[in-house]
Amino acid sequence: MPSEVPEGWKQTTLGAVADITRGVSWRDENETNKTTAGALPVLGIRNVQQSLKLDDTVWLTGLSQRSVASSTVRRGDILMVGSNGNPARIGNSVRIDVAGVYLYASLLFGVRPDEAQADGEFLFHLIRSTAVQKAISDTVQGSTGLANLKITVLRDTRLLLPPLEEQRRIAEVLRSASATCEASNRVVEKYGAVIQTEIDSVVAELVNDPSIPKVHLGEVAMVKGGKRLPKGSQYSDDPTGFRYVRVTDWNDHEIEPARVQWIPSETAAAIRRYTISSADLFISIAGSIGLVALVPAELDGAHLTENAAKIVLRDDQVIDRNYLLLALMSGSLTDQIRQQKGVGGGVPKLALFRIEALEIPLPSIDRQREIAASYRSLKAARSISSQASKAAVRVFETLAADLLSGRVRVPA
Repeated sequence: MPSEVPEGWKQTTLGAVADITRGVSWRDENETNKTTAGALPVLGIRNVQQSLKLDDTVWLTGLSQRSVASSTVRRGDILMVGSNGNPARIGNSVRIDVAGVYLYASLLFGVRPDEAQADGEFLFHLIRSTAVQKAISDTVQGSTGLANLKITVLRDTRLLLPPLEEQRRIAEVLRSASATCEASNRVVEKYGAVIQTEIDSVVAELVNDPSIPKVHLGEVAMVKGGKRLPKGSQYSDDPTGFRYVRVTDWNDHEIEPARVQWIPSETAAAIRRYTISSADLFISIAGSIGLVALVPAELDGAHLTENAAKIVLRDDQVIDRNYLLLALMSGSLTDQIRQQKGVGGGVPKLALFRIEALEIPLPSIDRQREIAASYRSLKAARSISSQASKAAVRVFETLAADLLSGRVRVPA
């Protein structure tokens, strides 16, 4: 928070201007499908993205009335990630802007603004501001396991609050600027949908063509697992020369180097056999299974989590790794993966031998490379739109920082 309070503003805490609660916990037997009588949808971490996503919702039944009442969101509430394996996700928030009855999971916080003190839209932007997100990040607890934000700490998070009418004026300005960002993001998402449709179509055509050979993945590649960090191990805050790739480092079929954690040399020595190279493919095998990615050159030789495996090509003149990535991204292969998954300790699992059993269409190497080149062209076009979207976000963030700190005032 700034050292000086703008004229007419006040210092307060999030807990003083909003009711904050944890969501509902449940057992496996509570999970059902939406056609079950009395089933209720529950929002989880996967639904908290840049905006609220409702395309992957769990449905529950058999909960107590008390649990339902205490974990039901209403329009205008804010949901925030409170616990996650990736500390960077803690504090990520969305505002509920849809009608209907939704519960929220225990790894999320529900934040309900006190309308007499805080405009809900203003408070949402304030929570998502760089200053508040940094304050939250600085208080997150946890290391190699689950990172947590204590509810008492969240309630004590300090805020600068202008008068209610000024909050509403600020919210109106930010709503307009946010609409520009959302429009840019929709273009990027549309490109993504076009790319996925093209991949699905091309691979389905190969699958259905009797002249195209089909092979099990294990015939053209080896699948090898990663390794859990030794008990008590900590990540390193400083570069050590040793990286540890986790499922949370995956984003849009790439591993993002900026997300990858450093580990101490003694930890690296203990898991030295479990590395991944830039010639391999990454695939997640626990929790969110089937996420695939290329490995960038700067992560060549990085150590690999036990929740993922590497796919090592036997001969790159037989199968192209870029083509294999697209095949594994396709609906044809994701359907196979879904059918092959098991459950261990209540968590979805994908056994290595089941990955090797996946059936892959294998056209000529030249045809594989043509398909991969076409994908790269589409992705390059999407990248241009993505850069424009990021530029719009930077403008919005600068404007929001000025308005939410009082450096720039919105006149009545």
